[in-house]
Amino acid sequence: KGFESNYGYRPLEVPIAMDAVAVYVNKDNPLQRLTLAEVDAIFGKDHKRGLGPITNWSQIGLSDSALAKQPVHLYGRDKRSGTREFFKHIALKDGELVDDVVEQPGSASEIIAIAQDPLGVGYAGAGFDISAVRQVPIAAQSESPALLPSVETVTSGTYPLSRSLYLYVKKSPKDKLDPVVEEFLAFVNSRQGQETVARANFYPLTSTQIAKNRQELGLAKGAMVTLPPADLQVAEQLAR
Repeated sequence: KGFESNYGYRPLEVPIAMDAVAVYVNKDNPLQRLTLAEVDAIFGKDHKRGLGPITNWSQIGLSDSALAKQPVHLYGRDKRSGTREFFKHIALKDGELVDDVVEQPGSASEIIAIAQDPLGVGYAGAGFDISAVRQVPIAAQSESPALLPSVETVTSGTYPLSRSLYLYVKKSPKDKLDPVVEEFLAFVNSRQGQETVARANFYPLTSTQIAKNRQELGLAKGAMVTLPPADLQVAEQLAR
């Protein structure tokens, strides 16, 4: 809004990658799945998804485990984090986080905290693949399948905590793209650019989205990353 009021037009919004937020627990935690409503009940103050507060592990199916009646220790990102805002928007329906979330300045420090705390649970970017923690499959509804973030589930949008990442370009609708910016956007929307996205632990765009980007930006045709089923395993390896 501030940009539009200053310049009289909106910045050009260009999707460049897909990303996902995962819910992490300690590697020894046997939790098999969570619904979005349960995630909201664990982390949310307002409980906009309808469940009451969840404060111990027996409330989410671990009544027969060593964690039964043990408190849930919450970890999250600080107020400067875009991951935090996305998590609140999707998982908590724009509700507020409970006060006892231990805030961390970065995802790496949060993952380390969960790795050291058998009772810990937190949310962070899905790019962390370390043996000391594990991701919990998430279901949109109680009757829905619980899914982990992957190239297939994130790019299809079936994983509940997936999102698009954008570049914003200062460009008036009346003007052409700056040649340097155009060259960079052409790179981002090429096979090489999307492989770079994957190596940075994000998920590449689908070929359909890249073709749409190129058409809307007026870019010349070029090599584009594709994700047919036969190539998903390769893309998964790139995304790690």
